[in-house]
Parts: sequence; structure tokens; C-alpha cells
Amino acid sequence: MAKHTRTGARKFWEAEYQDASHLAMSTNHSSDLEAFLRWSDRQKDETERVVDKPRVFDIGCGNGRNLHFLESVSGAVGAGFDLSQEAVKQARAEAKQPEAITVWDIHDMPYPAEEDSADLVLDMMASHVLSSDERKA
Repeated sequence: MAKHTRTGARKFWEAEYQDASHLAMSTNHSSDLEAFLRWSDRQKDETERVVDKPRVFDIGCGNGRNLHFLESVSGAVGAGFDLSQEAVKQARAEAKQPEAITVWDIHDMPYPAEEDSADLVLDMMASHVLSSDERKA
């Protein structure tokens, strides 16, 4: 995706997190994430289950709602990344244990993570801004 498009996206999300005019910004975790955790708990193969205290990356974390949920139900530790400084500010403000979930603002994707550095990676709606090659990376 062209850099100017990401700049436009950053401006849009900054404005939305400051004063939502287009979208209702929820502070509740995703019901899809909760359903995924229930499914994961039913798995027989331990390698397919979300472990206790998972290391989590949330790409496009917004206000941190899903990371905060995972921290509360499983003791998750990890990091959230978002284009919006305002979203990151809100995520930090809501952190119950700031040392567990470290939220940073990043300026581009994909995030260069090391192999096996996370047990779970959330991408609830961020990868749609990536090109095919960027998604593969």
C-alpha cells in the first residue's frame, strides 16, 4: 500500500480515537476472540491450545480491548501495535498491569517479529492495508 494511503489511514484513526464520528469505538473485547478461546480450550492436542500466560502480539490493537481481555483471562503478556497515537494512549491508560502488556505505536507494517516470539498473534482488522507481498512477509 502506498505510503500516502497509510498516512491518510493514520489521520483517520487519530481523529476517530479522539472523537468517533464514523465508527462506534468499543471498549469491549471481540466476541470472535472469546469464541476462539472457547474453541481452543476444547482442543485435545495441547499444541493447538492457547497456553496460560501466552505471549501475544496484537497488530492494530486500537484501544487495547483484546489485549486487556487476554491479560485478564489468561495472564497474557505481550505488545500491541497501532497506527494511532491516541489509540495507544487509551490502551496504556486502561492497562491493569502496564508491565504485562506493553503497547507501542508503530509507523509501518508488517512488524518484524522474531521466530517463535509469540504464542498468539491477533490481527482483527489490520492486514487489509497490506499488499499481497506484505501479507506473506
